Amino acid sequence: MKLLFAFALLITGCSSLPLKNEFHLVENQIYKTVEGEELKGDFYIPEGKRPMPAVLLVHGGGWNKRTGDMEGIAKDLAKSGYFVFNITYRLAPKHHFPDQVNDVKDAIKFLKREASRLGIDPNHIAGWGYS
Repeated sequence: MKLLFAFALLITGCSSLPLKNEFHLVENQIYKTVEGEELKGDFYIPEGKRPMPAVLLVHGGGWNKRTGDMEGIAKDLAKSGYFVFNITYRLAPKHHFPDQVNDVKDAIKFLKREASRLGIDPNHIAGWGYS
């Protein structure tokens, strides 16, 4: 129930922000390399005031397949003034739990470490994902 309330609050907050039509897409940004495998994500960078809040998007797929289900959400959030990092992570069955969780944690650390360069507020980073 708490999760549903938090989701409703986020959606309500997003809908009250003015939509902007301009953002830049910067694809395939490496946030981590593990055993020679580069883990990447796409930046959706809105026009506007810096530093800005950020959202880390984690695609669905039960940890075992990549889906493109977050692209529309990424665009909508960027148009609402959020910096968005839409990431990939290591997939099962080749990689085992908790590798995927560790990848998500490392993506958050990446955003905090690179906050100044990316123009984001390291104290305002949200996560968004589902399976």
